[in-house]
Amino acid sequence: MAKNVCVLYLGIFNGMLDQLELDAEGDEIKCLLMGDEMCVYKFDLLTTEFGDEDVDAEEEGAHISSFLKSL
Repeated sequence: MAKNVCVLYLGIFNGMLDQLELDAEGDEIKCLLMGDEMCVYKFDLLTTEFGDEDVDAEEEGAHISSFLKSL
């Protein structure tokens, strides 16, 4: 039952990205309930959404939390 919270969070994150019109695929890669230190979600933005001019070549492994802080 508690694992449903993880699915709910994943849905919320996916919904936020959908509202921003960003097509992304997300997965939970670590889970507190499964013995990890914290829950971690990874989202892969589908690169067809952006042209090469929109991608910053210097950025590596941007985290969704950094993106959300910029809003």
